[in-house]
Amino acid sequence: MSRSIINRKKIESFFSYVIILLSMHSVQVEAFRIEYNAATARKTTMTNLSASLPSESQVVEAARHFMKNTGYFDPMDESLFSDDYIFRGPVIGPLNKKDYKEVLEYFSIYKAFPDINPNCFGFSVDPDDPLRVWYQLRASGTYTNPLGGPVGSIIEPDGQKYRGSTETWSLTFDENLKARLQTAGYVSDRFEENSTTDGIGLSFGILKTIGLSIPSGVGNPVLQFIQATNDPLVNLGISPKAMSDEKDVPKWWKNKKRGAEP
Repeated sequence: MSRSIINRKKIESFFSYVIILLSMHSVQVEAFRIEYNAATARKTTMTNLSASLPSESQVVEAARHFMKNTGYFDPMDESLFSDDYIFRGPVIGPLNKKDYKEVLEYFSIYKAFPDINPNCFGFSVDPDDPLRVWYQLRASGTYTNPLGGPVGSIIEPDGQKYRGSTETWSLTFDENLKARLQTAGYVSDRFEENSTTDGIGLSFGILKTIGLSIPSGVGNPVLQFIQATNDPLVNLGISPKAMSDEKDVPKWWKNKKRGAEP
């Protein structure tokens, strides 16, 4: 084979190699361009989303305002609740908006304890959810008027002072700052010496204060039995609902545990 043919083949091989390198480079450049554009789009989306959400101070202020209109410590302002609102406590719930309102009206706690005050403190926005606020409360009040339901006629008001255990609550809002999820009654320290509730939260603690002790623990078999067979008493207005019917729970709520189920 002549030298010229060999040289030509070397040159052709060299240029082929160069073309391959250029092609690989072009592919890498294009891949980089696609990824860069995607990252930019994601960043823009997140920026726009953040810009459309309420600020931390707005979310905290919404929580403070809500706690003055809960229906528990004060008359209920339904305009502050979303239509797909859910209440969930350690052993009560999920309750939808309608059932939650009925439970509050049943007990009428703010009427029985006209000076009741949640004494909220420590409002903080969840670092993983900009629409959720965590806070604590240590409620206090005086048993002045009869509670709703049979309890009010059984245990008459005697000026009993109520000082609740410190509880952790949370509120999750929608983009319009309407409450969508409320969690409440999670006792932070059940050994507080000044508490009158024996370390029990929510209305269970109030009942304990005025002299009525009923099962209230997660997984308590007696409480679970009461909740499972409670419908006839609810229908007669003797007992409040412990949880909404499954078909009436807003679809966004995915947890299947009900009432005091562990």
